Amino acid sequence: MTPGEYCIYSVYMRFDWDAHNRKKLGAHGVTTREFEQAFAVRLIEERNLVGRERRKIAVGHTEAGRVLVLVYTIRRGKVRAVTAYESRKAREQWQKK
Repeated sequence: MTPGEYCIYSVYMRFDWDAHNRKKLGAHGVTTREFEQAFAVRLIEERNLVGRERRKIAVGHTEAGRVLVLVYTIRRGKVRAVTAYESRKAREQWQKK
């Protein structure tokens, strides 16, 4: 695998990273690697439509045990992070599963 790819259930997902979405994650203390880890084990997912773009909200956890809320979309076959952040409420929901 190369940076920006993550194996999910034997399916390789590609991630679309640039300075803009890295900055959005960094503002919440989340790295691209943590986003990819949490995306691989996401559990709770909802769908929203923002303008013409379909965005999804999911909850997943990292290898270090951080529970993250992930906001993302799919563009040109790649997962594009919009933002991600820790949430006490999300942690409580995750622990109930």
